[in-house]
Amino acid sequence: GTLTKKVPSEGDIGIKISAPACIGDVEMFYNFPYGCTVSSVTTCDLWVLDMASFQRYLWQSTNHAIDQMRLSALSKLQEALSHTKQVHLNLLYGLPPLQGKVTKEIAQELISKSKAKVHGPNSFVCSTSEMA
Repeated sequence: GTLTKKVPSEGDIGIKISAPACIGDVEMFYNFPYGCTVSSVTTCDLWVLDMASFQRYLWQSTNHAIDQMRLSALSKLQEALSHTKQVHLNLLYGLPPLQGKVTKEIAQELISKSKAKVHGPNSFVCSTSEMA
């Protein structure tokens, strides 16, 4: 079907709208009142979505998108940690005092008990006196 949309701020000039079209979606998104008059010119099948349903759908879809971003970030973090652990294993095997004395199991246990911590620029990491 066909609709006309008259916008008061534009001198009530009728704008023809044909399917498929959305009317008032921007106003619902920004929670503004719909300031236009819409009339059917021909027989139309219209689907009406109330504000509460629209906001619930928007909330759910936003949460879904955030969950997907979190999953993606977690996957990348796990990948990076796995790589980092392998680098640490190789480092342990290469330390002169441990060469030939550390089994793969002991090295993996040491790595699994270690904790990662991010230090910003110019931050205190440790003192050699604390390590003795």
